[in-house]
Amino acid sequence: HLAQNTLWPEGHKLYGHGDIIYCAAASPDGAYLASACVAKVAAAAAIWVWDVAGGTWKGIAQLQAHTLTVTQLAWSHNGRFLASCSRDRSFSVFERLAPAPG
Repeated sequence: HLAQNTLWPEGHKLYGHGDIIYCAAASPDGAYLASACVAKVAAAAAIWVWDVAGGTWKGIAQLQAHTLTVTQLAWSHNGRFLASCSRDRSFSVFERLAPAPG
């Protein structure tokens, strides 16, 4: 019944976070999704990066930088950097490195 009466049907679930997802951001090329959940301890404040290219939705990284809920995520225009800010009053910038050859 719910699927018939919703404007935004569920497309995919992200399994791995310890609580509800608070924010998410897609890379400009659509290959990656970064997400963060509600966190009251540093262990739960990890930013997850998902490989969504080709529909795999595989978790490829957990970025640790904050101790409380990450409230905003944003990719740079070229997708090389991911910025985050948190309720712990800090911000971080992560650089996406090119994969190792071979």
